[in-house]
Amino acid sequence: MKSWRTLLFIPYGRGGAGFSVLDVTIPKVTAGADGEVGTGPLHMFSMYNDSYNKEVIRIDHKGKIIRLPYQRATIALEESNEGLHAADIYSQAEALDLALPQVLTDFLNTPDDTTDDELVDAFTNRDLKAACKDDDEYLSTPFLNTSYSDGATTCYTSSEFTFDNINLPDSAIGAGGAVKDGILTVSELISDDWTPMTGVTATYSGTSLKVNFGENKTINQGVDPTAPNKIKIETTCEGQGLSNKEYDYSGLGETWSTPRIFRIPSGSGDSNILNDRYVAVMGGGMGSGTKCVGSGVFIVDLEGGAEIDTNDGEMEHRAGRLVGASEDENFGFLRILDSDKQGYKMGITGEFNYGSPITNSVPASPVVITAHNAPTADWRGALVYINDLEGKITKINLTSKGTLYEQQTLMNLEADNKNKRYSFFEMEAAIGADSGNLWLFGGTGNFNRISETEGEDGKSEMDNIVYGIRDRDFPNFISTATTPLLSGSDTFVLDAATALAQDNSPRISKSSDCVNTTGTDYPTCNVTKNKDAWRYHLGTPDINPKSTTGNKFRKTSAAPTIHRGKVYFPVYEPNTEECSLGTSFACTYDDECGSLDSMHIDPSVAKGSCYEVGAGILSRFVVFGGSLFANLAGPSESSETLVEILASEKQFRSFRNSWRENF
Repeated sequence: MKSWRTLLFIPYGRGGAGFSVLDVTIPKVTAGADGEVGTGPLHMFSMYNDSYNKEVIRIDHKGKIIRLPYQRATIALEESNEGLHAADIYSQAEALDLALPQVLTDFLNTPDDTTDDELVDAFTNRDLKAACKDDDEYLSTPFLNTSYSDGATTCYTSSEFTFDNINLPDSAIGAGGAVKDGILTVSELISDDWTPMTGVTATYSGTSLKVNFGENKTINQGVDPTAPNKIKIETTCEGQGLSNKEYDYSGLGETWSTPRIFRIPSGSGDSNILNDRYVAVMGGGMGSGTKCVGSGVFIVDLEGGAEIDTNDGEMEHRAGRLVGASEDENFGFLRILDSDKQGYKMGITGEFNYGSPITNSVPASPVVITAHNAPTADWRGALVYINDLEGKITKINLTSKGTLYEQQTLMNLEADNKNKRYSFFEMEAAIGADSGNLWLFGGTGNFNRISETEGEDGKSEMDNIVYGIRDRDFPNFISTATTPLLSGSDTFVLDAATALAQDNSPRISKSSDCVNTTGTDYPTCNVTKNKDAWRYHLGTPDINPKSTTGNKFRKTSAAPTIHRGKVYFPVYEPNTEECSLGTSFACTYDDECGSLDSMHIDPSVAKGSCYEVGAGILSRFVVFGGSLFANLAGPSESSETLVEILASEKQFRSFRNSWRENF
């Protein structure tokens, strides 16, 4: 029998690609009497994407652990046959060492004091097998064919490595088994950044991939101090993931996104409200530059089902399954296109304008608007708006009207590796008092490298923006495609890339779509009724080095906050000295005009400027009692870190009006 419950949804954030759901209806823990069960919070289920071991782990309400292995489009150098052979040599040496007597070791080097001595495992055999050897030392017998007793070691250097059990489509293979250019994305971890490698070639036969890096690389599975090369090889995403699509969390990245909970219709056109289900919708998370991870939206079933599910006896119930996972819907999680100008990098053929070279993720939280917050809506469910790392703003239909799970691109921010317009933070939404339209507000900037200035080429081309985008169709989802764009379609990638590449697709740089309000001060308003967006540039990009550029390299440091017709953005400007803390600003813009309006914050603010908060990184503003509060991270302990600013008196209508808020 169903009953009202209070649930706590816990994303792991930077701690991992997963989450737990608890029933906290009874928050206080009490011990049960003799023979009785106590009360308190209950674990419902947990999901985790273990990308290292390539398995999805589910823990149910009884503590039962189910591991679901999957194929993955990413392989690491240590997973090569050579890496596995070196690891096996280490295992053999370790086994021999563990059979030896332990060694008494004086860790603090105090010969006269034996109280700090400890018995530790011997490393005799592991030390003997630690030396790094290259191909010159395996001329007579290749490393892979050299056994432990014949001299193989735990460290190996070569320009060529092989990988088994790799699945590539026939279209990826050229003459003589050569892998076509662009099919493989090969990157090396350098200074905490995955850097694309050039000059790499590969051949493919059966399911075996042989990669030549063009220069020597090292795997080290032992105790030799030689640093191994950290390299990953990514193939196409097609055909990857779990066969059980209801639990295909193989595309889930670090769960930075905050889930939003609502009731979703069971299918397109379903008029029976009793069939609706409580779900949590969240961004696919941070993939950290890994292909096929993070570029999507996950719709998680919170209700479960029968204790014994006849479709899968091992699962016992369906809590935590992905809603809309059938083949004619999303076929797993709801994918968002990871675009590129080169089709082969998306697993298709052709060239596509307006794609982004950024490996996509969706770390931001979705904006979820239900009929409760849209009084004129004639549907159940919700409209979802979400911005992704590469700058696409997507609208998703999760309502009872139209095609369930259909998506469309509202705007392309045209982010790339030069302008650095990464979207890490969620958008804000409100109904404009003047237009009556729904507006979405957001800002860009690489929060992972917030002090970044010039590019690797020494040019100052960073060009971050803050923006406002109008959805004229709200509260409706008006399909613009001949065939609804569904991520479960066999042609989804091609259809989505084709739509993005059209000259009439919405782009932030198009003057017909968007007004550049940079340099405009309130009350001037250049955004007319026929325009769908405004943008304000935070810097002036050029090709000069940092020493001579006029670019201030500003970027947003948190999500915006709208209050009384103004949008408040926390903005960070790096210090010219790399090791010094930068300065934070509160930059305020009229919501429907995009003109700068920071002078009302404090009389000291000059026209055309933002309000300077101080040294440190500013958090998102929170509205309380007519004022806005934020925290400043980074200053010395003696500095004030709680920031308060006042708002203007202009009224507007916000969606944040009760505890039932969804974004």
